[in-house]
Amino acid sequence: MPKTTPFRKVAVFGDLHLTDNACSLKLPVLDWALAEAAKAGVDAVIGIGDLTASGTAKQNELLQARLKKSRLPFYSTPGNAELRSSDPAGRAGQFFPVPMETGIFFVDTSSAKPEEADLSALAALPAGSKALLCSHYPPEQWGDPAREVLEKALARGAVSAVIAGHTHADGPHTLRGLDPDKASGGPPSFLLFQRSEADGEWKRSCIAMPGVDPADWTEAERASFLKILGVSCMWEPLETLAEATKLAIPVLELRHGALDGESPALYEGISAWREAGGRILSFHLPNLRPGEGEKGCELYENVCAALRLGVNRVTLHVPEVTAERFPQEKERLTENFLKLIGPLLEKGITVGIENLHTRFQKWGDDQRNYGCTIKECSEWISHLRARTGSDLVGFHLDIGHARNNVPFSRDEYVSDYFGVPALPLKGCHFHQICKLEENHFKNHLPLEDLYGKIIPLSGCFLARRAGLIPPGTPIILEINVPGGGVRCYRKFLEKFGRFQG
Repeated sequence: MPKTTPFRKVAVFGDLHLTDNACSLKLPVLDWALAEAAKAGVDAVIGIGDLTASGTAKQNELLQARLKKSRLPFYSTPGNAELRSSDPAGRAGQFFPVPMETGIFFVDTSSAKPEEADLSALAALPAGSKALLCSHYPPEQWGDPAREVLEKALARGAVSAVIAGHTHADGPHTLRGLDPDKASGGPPSFLLFQRSEADGEWKRSCIAMPGVDPADWTEAERASFLKILGVSCMWEPLETLAEATKLAIPVLELRHGALDGESPALYEGISAWREAGGRILSFHLPNLRPGEGEKGCELYENVCAALRLGVNRVTLHVPEVTAERFPQEKERLTENFLKLIGPLLEKGITVGIENLHTRFQKWGDDQRNYGCTIKECSEWISHLRARTGSDLVGFHLDIGHARNNVPFSRDEYVSDYFGVPALPLKGCHFHQICKLEENHFKNHLPLEDLYGKIIPLSGCFLARRAGLIPPGTPIILEINVPGGGVRCYRKFLEKFGRFQG
């Protein structure tokens, strides 16, 4: 039976966002956190919400199986994500009340504001209790009346410390959490709270997952990563080629519509870049469309350009067709792919099929593009590999597209794309996104930090170390800001300890 005497040490877990994916990289993170909590000798694990992505029975089953195996007592209060599911088996599995005598006090804020019953209990909490108050939404978001109740509890010593999640960032009352796809400011982490023997106050310490940050990697691992890191030229091919040559950037991607007529200067720039150590030349092709399968179409002309430029690989979006219309157009799109892309495969050129994202307020199957889900990308790539008989066809993961992908991004996170057997990885696009308004984002912004807000890179780093990004797979910084790709590349060199000036 779990202890019901006052706790002296607890581990606080938050914001894991575990999906239905039984192979998710989030599960090794959870296993690590539980092992560390057990090693620390905690009295219990305290969940403060959003341990699952949407509160489904499958997600709860995966979570509870790990918790049961750990044999650690577990108590939790739900987050807003758990309310996304109408599955009672999933939602019920997220709330395990904690006995008052443990010194832990829950305030349920899963609906974005504190439950009145919890506020009443907080108001009645005896002075000097020095409880650790746990909630999903931080007090700063409670509203004035609720915050006043908490301030009075703090003033009379009924509460000694407060911890919440939801922000995915560390703060006076928050922790960044366990999610490698959302924890900003550092690798996935949890908090240890220990009650002081001297004054009974709760003291916190952060336990971050080791081996995620490149600073923890060996020099050989960091060097191996930099050998496959590159930039997209976007709309500045000559300027980027010149900078890439100076820095000996090993991977470079040209883009359709930005070749300036394949001028002699372009060929000279590519030659100079190769002489400086350039290894992989990629080319981002225009879209495959149902009505364009003959010579003279945009895709055909760019395939010819790619062959003349001597590229090593190309990137090609999933077909430009709505998800609703795709079944009717599938065979015509396949024939167009075989005719237009076939010459690249014959030359041994890798073809990476890139996932797309939904557009703001165009989320229905009749409006959104096909290929915004793992299932759709898997089926199209498997189909093409079967029809071409070539393993040169594979998946090109754009992490910004995977993140800016409402409503699918609530159930399929960036790390869920790694390790899917039907998505053999051939390359990645890295970039940051920013929020313009609710459910509306802007893509292709610089990655100012390895653990930035909205898209941190912990999941990608975990995938790399786990071998889910195969050796030699190019990672391209696709930054649509003038000079942004090279500036972002320099930041990576700084973070990896290699930039000298």
